[in-house]
Amino acid sequence: MRTLRQEVRWATLVLLLCLPYVGWGQIWVQDAKGLDRGREGYAFLHLPEAPRLAALGGKAPALVHGLQPGVAVHNPALALPELHQYLQVVYTLMYAGLNYSQASYFHELPSLGMVGASVRQLWYGRFNGYDEQGQPTGSFTAYDVALALHYNQEIAQGLHVGFSLAPIISSIERYTSFALAMDIGVLYYTPNRLFAASLLCRNLGSGLKGYTPRRRELTPLELMAGVDITLAHAPLRFLITLQNLENWHLRYNPNTSYRRLFGDGKAEDHRETVWEAILGEALAHPIIGMEITPVKYVYFQLGYNHSRRMEMQLEARPFLVGFSWGIGVEYRHFQFNFSRSLYHLHGAMNHVSVGYCFARPSMKVAPPEALDDAYKENTPDETD
Repeated sequence: MRTLRQEVRWATLVLLLCLPYVGWGQIWVQDAKGLDRGREGYAFLHLPEAPRLAALGGKAPALVHGLQPGVAVHNPALALPELHQYLQVVYTLMYAGLNYSQASYFHELPSLGMVGASVRQLWYGRFNGYDEQGQPTGSFTAYDVALALHYNQEIAQGLHVGFSLAPIISSIERYTSFALAMDIGVLYYTPNRLFAASLLCRNLGSGLKGYTPRRRELTPLELMAGVDITLAHAPLRFLITLQNLENWHLRYNPNTSYRRLFGDGKAEDHRETVWEAILGEALAHPIIGMEITPVKYVYFQLGYNHSRRMEMQLEARPFLVGFSWGIGVEYRHFQFNFSRSLYHLHGAMNHVSVGYCFARPSMKVAPPEALDDAYKENTPDETD
């Protein structure tokens, strides 16, 4: 007779096998109907859920070291047992006084796996309203909120599957929109965690009610993959993420963008060659991140997002657009992170998080040598 944990494991496998078809079906329906995914709603779901992610370029689905709740919100497959009774609060100061915040908590249920809950909200502020005659109509607010439940199950040694289900609410003045979205992640890592790989489908779902009766906003569906490579005898790890794998027209073409905004216009007479298209597309998907752990409790991150740089830079002054960096400190029960992401020459976004583990001192971001030694200590000696 199978135990409850085995039943849950089999149900997780069946759901994992079925959901990819639903994801590709959503992409096919959008393309068949000619829907422009550039006009999707709920764009705040693309914002980094934690400063550590922001510092690594915005996305890192395979980050298995020094796990934090915000990272598990990004990829539910990363909700590993070390996040048991772990709470994290994140605050991001954006442009023009916009405020983005996130809070998450995870708990381990011995017979079921890891469960968690999170809330994300983007506050646009309070505005003065006017009618078509220019007469004041009073003030109004605008905000986006996503409430999510998370679940993670280990189906084999080092192989985890995670799911998130999030109702989404968006409100602008008296107009309100509702949607339901799901995230599905698969993670594999070696026993010493020197290598990890992950596949992630984010925001799979649809709008349930639009701002207006005749239109429902689309959820910003995204497929991504990533690897985490940690050097065995150096305090370095590299993260490579491939973003927007469902969109093979991600590259930025100034002429195409100009025509989309202003019609045929008078864009420069330059047609993109085949090799320019291939190279541009190849560079648009990767995000490169690096993390340095010089001592046991401190780590630094550096990231580069080429797609962001090509879309947001000014040709005359590209500066460091697309780059990001961060620092983190984790000691016993407490964790603190700060990061800064350069989106545009106008300024940067600052991300801050504070975490606390109620159960025990949270796992440190140990140097690779310590992980390797721990793996060797727990591995039986195969010599005769």
